[in-house]
Amino acid sequence: MGFQLPCNVTARRTPISPTSFEYTFQHSELGELGSVLFCARHTGGCHVTQQLCRADAEDLSEMRREIFEPLAKAVAAQLTATTSA
Repeated sequence: MGFQLPCNVTARRTPISPTSFEYTFQHSELGELGSVLFCARHTGGCHVTQQLCRADAEDLSEMRREIFEPLAKAVAAQLTATTSA
């Protein structure tokens, strides 16, 4: 990844198929934050799907969202720029 992860956050890249993969983000205290799925399109570029990992407590979900959304946007922007170049 071409960007810095925040403290206490790790990312795991998992291949889904030959043309798709998923990044899953984990926080050491808040647990799983969410995932970003990338699927290559036959016409070029890729389709990006982001999924926030919700919690029973609304305040925990909001803390996860505050960390996850900028990460998801950064990794999506980086990959989109790479595939459209």
